[in-house]
Amino acid sequence: MAMDPLRQDQTSARAYLRQAAAEAARRGDRLRLDQHSALLILCATGAAELDPEVLVGLLVTGLEQANLAPVLEAKWRQRGEAALHPEPP
Repeated sequence: MAMDPLRQDQTSARAYLRQAAAEAARRGDRLRLDQHSALLILCATGAAELDPEVLVGLLVTGLEQANLAPVLEAKWRQRGEAALHPEPP
């Protein structure tokens, strides 16, 4: 049985996301943004601690920037992948 994402700390949420991404990659798929993974992302990034209005504002700003400069999406994808698959120390 899966753990409640809202009860996980940032480190364990990141670990679970890495595991889910690795499992998706083994299937030849990408991590899907379902309700469970969305909650994990919020917890893993610390965004769950933000006021909903602030989070929505950040998302809207990011989407507006991506529409103005599509190259940002590629950079954000790299940062997200790096967070899910960190280099060993």
